[in-house]
Amino acid sequence: MRNLIVALCLAVGAVLTGCRKSDVTTVVISVPEMKNTACAEIVIHAVYTVEHVAITNMNADVGTRELTVTYDSMKRGLKNIEMAIAGAGFAANEVPANAEAAKKLPPECLE
Repeated sequence: MRNLIVALCLAVGAVLTGCRKSDVTTVVISVPEMKNTACAEIVIHAVYTVEHVAITNMNADVGTRELTVTYDSMKRGLKNIEMAIAGAGFAANEVPANAEAAKKLPPECLE
């Protein structure tokens, strides 16, 4: 009987811990060209357009030129977010900006 209880507890524990549906992660992304609020709005919009990114919090700090994003990493990865920012014309961490998109940025982001 004792062995049955132990086996049942182990089985329930394995089921409860083995089926993660979300993994909320907070990352800080360096965006060197995010010089002002106009640039920050473009960056934020780019992140929100990434398909299936479940964002719970996002904060752009133009002083440090960093974007803090809290998201569900089980839905999309950091690289997806970095690529969206780069696609909008801004470098993100080690991902270079898309040159064509950077040329189309408003003048206040090109200064």
